[in-house]
Amino acid sequence: MAFPEVTGFEASEMLSDSDVRALLDRVPEAHRAGIATVRYVDEVRLYDPSDAGPAPLQVLGEMELPDNSGMAVVSIYRQQEAGNVDYEEFTSALYHEVGHAVHQLALDAERRQEWNRLAMAADFYFNEAGANPVEHFAECYAQFVVHPRLCERATPDEFAFIRDTLFDGMARGDQP
Repeated sequence: MAFPEVTGFEASEMLSDSDVRALLDRVPEAHRAGIATVRYVDEVRLYDPSDAGPAPLQVLGEMELPDNSGMAVVSIYRQQEAGNVDYEEFTSALYHEVGHAVHQLALDAERRQEWNRLAMAADFYFNEAGANPVEHFAECYAQFVVHPRLCERATPDEFAFIRDTLFDGMARGDQP
């Protein structure tokens, strides 16, 4: 399978395109298969206040399916007007958006329903979206990749679902 095209990250002054390829290499090939492009956009992005409520919310990344090809485009945005300052937030945003692609493209309808049941029964959410099952999946996926033991302690059922359904039963650090 082809690796996603990775572009523009030198402008981030935090990661290069090759650094991002190395980060993407930490997830199974099948999780990258539906992603055509991962790009850095050197601007701060806000949700339209009419969409997000009374105040605009900053967007650190987004996953789009721009056409009927079934291939996603992941965009990562500058963290602050002054630039990027938090490596962990930057990489978590990358994996969060990959998580959206995995949820949309790698999980079949039955697995998405299973996830929705788990998410609706959850009593802890990593994300401000709370009980939104899609956002909860993307954030749990990111936490699984970046901080697997934290994810396991905070959301054990979600951790087990992601580990067993998407990572062949292993978390990072468990590989032989």
